[in-house]
Amino acid sequence: EEFFNLVEKFFSTYSHFNWSLESVRLCSKLNYSRQTSVDSRGSMRILCPSPPYINTSPSTINSTRQLIIQGFQNAQKILEKNLKYEERLKEILELSNNFPDKTIKSILQLKLSVKTLNELNQWTGYMKSRLGRFLNECQDECNLFVQTQNNLETRNDNLERFYSIGFQLDEQILSRHRKFYNSLNQFSEQFIICPFRTDTMKISYKLMSILDWNNEHMKK
Repeated sequence: EEFFNLVEKFFSTYSHFNWSLESVRLCSKLNYSRQTSVDSRGSMRILCPSPPYINTSPSTINSTRQLIIQGFQNAQKILEKNLKYEERLKEILELSNNFPDKTIKSILQLKLSVKTLNELNQWTGYMKSRLGRFLNECQDECNLFVQTQNNLETRNDNLERFYSIGFQLDEQILSRHRKFYNSLNQFSEQFIICPFRTDTMKISYKLMSILDWNNEHMKK
């Protein structure tokens, strides 16, 4: 019962926490007068869950924070049910961070293809390294809500990867969004100037409705 009370307090606190204005410290703040930038090299923020671009501050965007808060709120609703402790805890553990969220109306799908596994690792790694800036521009410059897919998809061909980014605007409105396409073109240009790109390393994208995306996945 004590453990359950702790779980209940945790989700009750963070489902109503003002994340945009307050901060939480796990320990008291320490200042080192002699500390240089070298000392903090490689440091990472705790809250940076925007897959697949993980453990770096550019991946922490407001859209991701909203989805995290939504997760806390979903758990809190379960805790408020008139069920036994064990049943409520089990239901919380079975919660999943589904992609796409029910608010998503359009999908930008990236397709990466190569000829060798070594090229695949290089190509996907390069995509991840450029993804953070694009997501931040979608949020800050285009004022868009963004949800990223949890992982890269492998379909029929082992040398192809698919990655999807969800938006709350439908594809017709998004296709006429000038700032969005400026950011998307800048993102695409990064692959053209990639210094180690070969003729067999290819990337393409398509903007599709959530209905078309779901139908495509049902055929997999």
